[in-house]
Amino acid sequence: MAVADRQGEGFTHRVIAPSELLNGARLQQLTVFIEGDGRPWRHGHYIARQPDGRQPLALKLMVATPQPALYLGRPCYLGLAASPGCSEKYWTSHRYSAEVVASMVAALRHLLAELGQPNLRLVGYSGGGALATLMAASLPRGTTVVTLAGNLDTELWSEHHRYLPLSGSQNPLASADMTRVHHYHYVGAQDDNVPPALATRFTAVHGGSLTIINDIDHRCCWLEHWSASINPETSTEPGSIKAK
Repeated sequence: MAVADRQGEGFTHRVIAPSELLNGARLQQLTVFIEGDGRPWRHGHYIARQPDGRQPLALKLMVATPQPALYLGRPCYLGLAASPGCSEKYWTSHRYSAEVVASMVAALRHLLAELGQPNLRLVGYSGGGALATLMAASLPRGTTVVTLAGNLDTELWSEHHRYLPLSGSQNPLASADMTRVHHYHYVGAQDDNVPPALATRFTAVHGGSLTIINDIDHRCCWLEHWSASINPETSTEPGSIKAK
């Protein structure tokens, strides 16, 4: 795997991918992964200096994907917390803000241009699912958006945990526009962090496909389901995780 930086709109984004993808490869299909929120707080009270989590699940999913895939870092993540434009609000109250979404879209569009405008499948885990849905309106028509344990209703999520509202962020339930994309949402029946009710409310408003998987919580066992269900030769559709 290789690491490179790409400019978004006001932020720098760190990209992890096989080296050939960062050296001008031309692709027909590309899967892009967006990570969850990591650890924005320490001990529930102190804002983290670096928000990255210890076990980046979306990165593991990218590595386990046999089709061409890359990992697109969020603003101020992956060691960039002190880079220009960054402040603590972009991994706390403003983690899903309009400026974060715009920069993610800009960086992704640059990458698609470099790779010959391949068909896009965007996969977001947890908070990355929130970003993927908020990005949808600005993605090429026909893009596939897949969320895994996605935080698709931040208001309900904050109420569930008795957190302060994400005052500077957009709520996917209210702000997302999914009319340009195909979208599929997978949630764990045992997930207490991002309960299935969030995705249920989201799909009731925005449509799309919802699959609730009985033997999964927020962390376990997404990688095992993802790896076991993808057909490396023919699968370009997102229905690679099957309910059990």
